[in-house]
Amino acid sequence: MTESSKLDLINPIYAILNSVLRWIGIVLLCVIVAMVVEVLGTKLIFDSVDGSRLQQRTQHEQEMYWEHTENTTLWVSPTTLSQTINQHLQQLFLAINNRLHVPANEESTAGNKLPIISTLNQLRRWFEEQLILVGEVVQACTFRVCAFVSCILHLLPFMLVAVVDGLGRRKIRRLSGGRESSWLYTIAHRSIRPLIVFYLVIFLIWPWSINYPWITCSLGTLLVTACHLSTSRLKKYL
Repeated sequence: MTESSKLDLINPIYAILNSVLRWIGIVLLCVIVAMVVEVLGTKLIFDSVDGSRLQQRTQHEQEMYWEHTENTTLWVSPTTLSQTINQHLQQLFLAINNRLHVPANEESTAGNKLPIISTLNQLRRWFEEQLILVGEVVQACTFRVCAFVSCILHLLPFMLVAVVDGLGRRKIRRLSGGRESSWLYTIAHRSIRPLIVFYLVIFLIWPWSINYPWITCSLGTLLVTACHLSTSRLKKYL
């Protein structure tokens, strides 16, 4: 038994905190990778394919999300959460932009005096463009993460029913004269975390050729089935 497993048995609070921090790290890593892909794709892929900026794509995503969820009572509003975060980010970006802003007459006068001033002004303009791009990427990823959290919250009642039913079946079900067929249950148990990470990546990339209800239904079906099978394993130590 490893040291971490011993600590998990001794201190359950440590195990919970360890699991929470691990999940936060996984989510942050996925978000960082998605943001890098968005920054590269905004200039290399999206503009060359359909001519639309990332901000326009995000607005289109929000419209499609609400179109497919208009008849559903939402516990968490991804658009509201993302707009609240984006308001604070816009204030920060505006403050930085105001610090970097130079009036046009002063910029032309300074540019005529020294070549290095002109170079610095070009760097400042490039930095402002990158700042706007980062703001668009943060806005898009914030909305997608909020939509993923909303999806998980909507699946919690179904997961709870699956767990309770699985625990009940664990008491009464026996296979092959008392022998355990554990490989299926082990695979289901180990697939829960990869399933959540996989669908988090899908939500961050958000392939809009697939409608939102299909993404949610497929995640719900696989996740609820995995929870049911993992809790109905015939292991004595469960």
